[in-house]
Amino acid sequence: MLIRWRTAKSIASYLKVDGMKNMGNNGDGPDHWYQFREALKSRTSDPSHHPSYWGYFLVGVLLLGGLGIWVEILRIILSKNTPDLTSLCVAINVFYPSLGCASALQFVWGEYPKMLRALAIVMCGLFVVPCVLIAIFGHYTGWVLFWEIILSLISLWSWWITNADNRNLLDPDPPTAYGPSNATEALGGTLQGFKVI
Repeated sequence: MLIRWRTAKSIASYLKVDGMKNMGNNGDGPDHWYQFREALKSRTSDPSHHPSYWGYFLVGVLLLGGLGIWVEILRIILSKNTPDLTSLCVAINVFYPSLGCASALQFVWGEYPKMLRALAIVMCGLFVVPCVLIAIFGHYTGWVLFWEIILSLISLWSWWITNADNRNLLDPDPPTAYGPSNATEALGGTLQGFKVI
């Protein structure tokens, strides 16, 4: 019974489920939409408290992962001619599906709840379909650039929530202090047998 309770408790803490909020409208079973929202909320907010996570995200994912985009932006800034957005749109058009789909597929192959796996499949479609359509029709306009930027932000969020529990990117918890919970209490034990100077 203790094992079953601990498992239920760990699932509840993972999904941040509390009280009856996780029940459906009739109280007859779990509200999976609530659990889904809470899982996304916690995976979005929890890593933000870790400086190492931010460092990897900014340097590894945004700067180095998006290097092709930054090169195109620099080329447009340094150009003396009227800027052509085609190369920038192409760079962004290969960035967001690469990052977004690779991140989403981590949910599919990892040991995650089905709701996150389903989200991953939807996100892969969200990234692949526009990428292919933009590449086929080749209309690189300001509107296309706008939607590519939106899709890039979604792909960055996809990476963020996928790696939210990656211990290699998170800062370790501070060491636990041992002793009584009340710091004013005397510690147990004696100094008998020791010479106190």
